[in-house]
Amino acid sequence: MYKESGIDATVTEIKILVVIDADKLVEEINQGKYPRNKTKDSPYPITHENQYMLCADPYPDGVVNGQGTADLEFRARKFDLVSFTGTSIHNNATNAVIIYHLEHNTGQQVFDLVGLRQRVYPLEAAAQPDPKQRDGMPAIHHPRSFEVLDTRITGTGTENFWVCFGLYELGHDRETQNLVGYYKWDPTVTTDLPK
Repeated sequence: MYKESGIDATVTEIKILVVIDADKLVEEINQGKYPRNKTKDSPYPITHENQYMLCADPYPDGVVNGQGTADLEFRARKFDLVSFTGTSIHNNATNAVIIYHLEHNTGQQVFDLVGLRQRVYPLEAAAQPDPKQRDGMPAIHHPRSFEVLDTRITGTGTENFWVCFGLYELGHDRETQNLVGYYKWDPTVTTDLPK
């Protein structure tokens, strides 16, 4: 599907971490800044105040701009895999975030949004701090699942797109994370062929 003559068959995976200050966002919703929106197909747009994106630049001559902001620029080659994962500032331990969709907004078509795919993969022995040890070390191993939203780079240029996510808050039982609503914001990603 992603093969063209003259194209290098090797691709690079670009990993983007989206961190959302879910506590602040829930507070703003409770204050009436945004509604509690339960319509997944119509996520409510929010401003760029509580989102942060990080990317490990895979190319030695590439430059990543906007690290730690709601807008990110990175260099990529056509057909590179881009994996988005999301979390709250508290690592989804209290209020939580799940990135579930990307949508084109304006600009060039940089991402293959038709081929967008949600992937959950488990590790049978993921490392975590040992609660019986004061410093948590050595780590103990327990099963844990990780979520990733995958797409490909199919063009170059600048794309304004929507990142859609579900927002969950910790319930009164202190065990259940309940849906607050579906929201989105519009970062800008610029891709360019490395020189």
